[in-house]
Parts: sequence; C-alpha cells; structure tokens
Amino acid sequence: MPVAPAGEAVCDGEPCLSDRQVGELLNQVIDVACAMGDRLAWLSDYYLETEERPTCRGPV
Repeated sequence: MPVAPAGEAVCDGEPCLSDRQVGELLNQVIDVACAMGDRLAWLSDYYLETEERPTCRGPV
C-alpha cells in the first residue's frame, strides 16, 4: 500500500503535501486498485469460468 510522504510544501507554517505529492499518491492508489481488480477478475475466471477483462488499461 502507498505511504504518504513527508510534506514538501508549507501550509499555515506546517509541512503539508504539495500538489505533485498528492498526484503521485493518488496514482499509486489507482495502481493498487487496478491490481486488486485484476486479481478479483482472475478469481472469477478461475472459479466461475467467466471471461473478465483486465480492470485497468496498461501503459499506452
């Protein structure tokens, strides 16, 4: 699972996540969600004999 990094921006005098860091964290969460969806699709194919497509598209 993704881990929130130490904030590189300053908000009200305290460290906080920059827009770039938030974007990277969201991209990591999406990658994890896609991997989970693909595993669930594989389980469905294996046990229920379905033909599920991958959850997320690969690199374009």
